[in-house]
Amino acid sequence: MRDWNVLITTVEGHYRQALRLLESWGEVQGTAFFNVIVMKANHPMALLEQLHKIQLSAAEEDFIFSRVIPDRQERCRYTFLKTD
Repeated sequence: MRDWNVLITTVEGHYRQALRLLESWGEVQGTAFFNVIVMKANHPMALLEQLHKIQLSAAEEDFIFSRVIPDRQERCRYTFLKTD
């Protein structure tokens, strides 16, 4: 995919699950890099909002994404880390 607008890294062991989940927000493609996915999200910022809501309601061991990074044009970088 040449015109992706979001780069995603997944937690080890959750790559295929992440691919399936992300399909509802746009075109998704795996890469040759370990646990790295690119996608063309229809609405990148809405994707971030939804994944953030999922993260807040999930137990740390259930969350499948390490990082979700929109293209630089979006001017935003979002890192999913559980904090107490």
